[in-house]
Amino acid sequence: MMGRRVEALRTATAAWLEARLYVAAGFVVTAALVDRLRPAPAFTPFEDGLLAWDGTWYRLIADHGYAGADDPAVRFFPLYPLLGRWLGHLVGGSDVALVLIANLAALVAGVLLYHLALDELGDRRRARRAVRLLA
Repeated sequence: MMGRRVEALRTATAAWLEARLYVAAGFVVTAALVDRLRPAPAFTPFEDGLLAWDGTWYRLIADHGYAGADDPAVRFFPLYPLLGRWLGHLVGGSDVALVLIANLAALVAGVLLYHLALDELGDRRRARRAVRLLA
């Protein structure tokens, strides 16, 4: 049983790290292209990249609660921004906390998917492939 847990964690971590390397490479390329093509206003990779779209809403809810956000904010479940608010006090802001939480959740999802895929498919190679596709 312990061997299977270690294998699941190793598989999920490798896939997670690979995906994060792709994101980092995309960050570098995007920042270089945006700076070259559109010098002003400044492109901030963290905010305009990782916290775009729904991330903006979650950060707004984490920082100000639902009362400090527009009506569309009620569409977002409260646990993620609440965790972001709490962890934000420790790591220097809700924006960093939300990214950390999302990445940790992705890693946990990979471990759980490995176990599920191995139980359902009975094939380690296919379970690893499923985790890699998720990451």
